[in-house]
Parts: sequence; C-alpha cells; structure tokens
Amino acid sequence: MELTDERKLELMQSAIKQAALSRAEDSRDHPRVGAVLADKEGRELVTAYRGERGTGDHAEFLLLEKAKERGIDPFGCILVVTLEPCTTRGPGKVPCATRIRESGIERVFIGMLDPNPPILGRGETILRWADIAVERFPGFLIKEIERDNARFIQRFKHAHLPESSRYVQTRITEVVTEEIRKSGFIIEGIPMDWDLTLEDVKEFCDAGAPESLRMRLGDILKNARAEAFDRKYENYTYEEDVRGLGLRWRNEIRDLLVSLDAAEYTRRRVIDVGIGNGLEAPRLLDSIRALTIVDIAERSLKRAARILPTARIVQSEAESLGDIESGSQDIYLSFRTYQSSLFDRGQAIREAHRVTRQGGIVLVSVSNGFLGRDGAFVPGHVLPRSSIVDRNRPFELAEEIRRKLSLFRFEGVGVRTGSGEIFIYGRRAR
Repeated sequence: MELTDERKLELMQSAIKQAALSRAEDSRDHPRVGAVLADKEGRELVTAYRGERGTGDHAEFLLLEKAKERGIDPFGCILVVTLEPCTTRGPGKVPCATRIRESGIERVFIGMLDPNPPILGRGETILRWADIAVERFPGFLIKEIERDNARFIQRFKHAHLPESSRYVQTRITEVVTEEIRKSGFIIEGIPMDWDLTLEDVKEFCDAGAPESLRMRLGDILKNARAEAFDRKYENYTYEEDVRGLGLRWRNEIRDLLVSLDAAEYTRRRVIDVGIGNGLEAPRLLDSIRALTIVDIAERSLKRAARILPTARIVQSEAESLGDIESGSQDIYLSFRTYQSSLFDRGQAIREAHRVTRQGGIVLVSVSNGFLGRDGAFVPGHVLPRSSIVDRNRPFELAEEIRRKLSLFRFEGVGVRTGSGEIFIYGRRAR
C-alpha cells in the first residue's frame, strides 16, 4: 500500500495536534513542536511533543526514545514533524537533525523552517545531504503552524535579507519604471504587486499618454522588462543562491525526470524557457542533443549561448513563444522564471501547453528562499519594496501554478519540494 496524499495530510494534522500539547521550559517564547513516526504505508507508530516528559526535551528526541522503548526500529520509517529539526544544542546534547540522520529514517515531512538564524534551513539541508527524502507540509498547514508559533517567530523578525542583497538592491519594477521614463512617459512609478503583469502596466501607463507613445507602448514595455532582467541576471552568480551550496539541486531535477519516465532526457527535444545567463546549464543541460534555450534578455542570452554553443537560441518572452512550433517539444523546463516580476503565469502556461507534444512533460520551479547573512538560508520571497521575506509566498505560488496546469488538463500534476526550490510538474494529456 502506497502512502496516499490523504494519509500524508492525516499524519501532518496529527503532528500539529501533538504540537498543541507542547510545554515550554521557561517564560521565554519557545516553539510548539509535534512529531509522528509512521511506517512506509503511513501507519502511525509513535507520537511525541516538546516537553512531554521533561523540561526542554525536543519532540524528535522523545519520539526516537519512545520508539526504542517499544522495540520499534525507525529504519525505513517516515517522520512527520511540525518544525525543522535543530542543528545545535547545549553541551552534551545531540542535535535532532543528527539523531534523525543516524536513525535510518527514510523520509521526513517538515512543517515550518526554524526562524532561528543558526538553524534556519540548515536542519533540512543536513537531512537532504544524508539522502533522506525531505518534503514540506502544504502552505495552508504551514500557515496554521506559524499562527500557533507567532510569538516564537516574532523573536527573529529581523533575520531577513541584508540591504546589500541583489534581491533588494535591483528591483525589476524600478528598472522598468526608469526605462519607461526614458521613452517619454511621465509617471511617478508603477503599482507594486506580486501578481502584476506587463499587460497591467500597459493599462496603467496608457491613461493620459500621448497617442504617439501609446502606439509604441507595447514594445517599450517589452524592451524595458528585457533590460531589467539583463541588469539583474546578466552577471548573476550563486553567491546569494542556495544552489551555490552544491550540485544537489541538479540531482533533484534529474531524479524528478526519472520519476516522470524521462531518465534519458538528454536524447529528447528539450526547451528551457528563462535560461538567463546559462548558469544552470553545466552538468544538467549541456549534453542534451536537441536543446532550445529561450530568454527575453539579450545580453544574458548571449552568455548562455557561449555555454551551450549547439543549442538553438530564441530571444522571446515566455508568454509568447511564437518562434517555437506547436507540439514540437518533448520536455518543457523553466526554472525560477514563473516567480518573476511583471510575469503572466497563465499565458506562459498556455504557451507551455502549446509547444509541448501530447504526452510531453512540463517541469517548472520557483525558488523557496535565499542565502542571507552568514550563509543562512532565508525561506520565502522578498516582499515588494522591502528586504523582508514572506515565508508562505513560494508555496502559494506553487499551488497557483499547479492549479493552472490542472485547468489545462495536464495529467499527473504534482508538487515536490527540493533543497532550495519547489518543483511543479505535469504531462500534457494525450
């Protein structure tokens, strides 16, 4: 019997109920943590919560202790825990992430990441690097956990991105506004919203503009957006990107393609939409025989072309792949493009559906965080006009993309969390 999505949710809800029983060891704000151990089929074996038996005892520690007492071997089992396992403890104590890694547990579902900077993201990374399959709770359950731990999270409210971060300093909407002004439009700025599209900006700028400018507005905006992406990503590196921590994210993509019966993806017709400067290409895309790379940003695309000299090069928007023949691609890839500012995800998915053959695969990702101060993983997406990160935004965005793929009748639509991004995938109906 396989672990069904319904059973996953039941185990997660059971862990949340355990968390509600948590006992704090002192007057400070501590997290409420619940944990459940289950077998591969999802049958519940042991439960525990923070402070259940003693002051400050962590839920994962208690869970493994209770399993040992009952003669239950956790090898190959599933752990469901509401908070990311700790990576540091007091003298003589073993961190929970280490205990889990050494227990033989095969799969872990994590609720919210620990907002404490020395732990944030590191506990999850330790488990992934131990080849433990790690997945996150769905967004609506994470919100519930965060509401229950609001005071604990508040302790670390300033652990966000530094003002020097590329994600804070270079904002697509600000560059687009600057480019629009150069073309003769008199505007103070454009609205700031995650879901704003280029078409929305066109409607905003169109009001009150001279006829001569309105005639060229579409091209002006496309060029402005292209310039903005070039400024931000032409010289982009993994210095502030969790993908810079190693090759694990490439392995996650390959593993996902294997699960979609595309282990031999290098022999198929593949299109990568939003290739940027090609930084993601080595050891992932460079051996594909029939590869098409697409980006709106001219200078970035030229850099990508030097990395992938045999690829077909197309400078185009993801929302309008006019140069790509309908049904011509076996696999459509787009990594971290669908989270872009001024991006029409619905139209991009329509184009993905058009260019992918029947039975072909669409695989899209959105980032799930950044490297912040001292290399700490900061989960979420940056709020408009701030350096503050919204932890729930990536999951909300992934769910939106999943729904849109389902609306277009893609089959086998699913979501999988990786070490630094969330993957959304499906297969075009035959």
